[in-house]
Amino acid sequence: KAEVLGHGRRYETVNLRHLLMCVARHEYGFTTTTVAEIFNRNHSSCIHVTQKMKNILGNDITLKQHPHLQECLCIADEEFNQEWGHYFKELKKWLIQKK
Repeated sequence: KAEVLGHGRRYETVNLRHLLMCVARHEYGFTTTTVAEIFNRNHSSCIHVTQKMKNILGNDITLKQHPHLQECLCIADEEFNQEWGHYFKELKKWLIQKK
């Protein structure tokens, strides 16, 4: 938790932090300011992260450069469903469907 909420720049940690910021923003309906406060960032970082993740998850070429993100999102989606009884609404639209 401390690593994800901290300012570490390790590749895996940064991508996980960005993915969780998107989930907080789009699945829980938090404002960019609230998400930024949770993750110790500013609201413009939250806006940038959301656009970045949307582009990565919605494009075959960029998704291949970040293969672990699709798997992380699928796992998080299953966990969310088990906890709350439904799947992600917004992020599911961004994810390229496996064939």
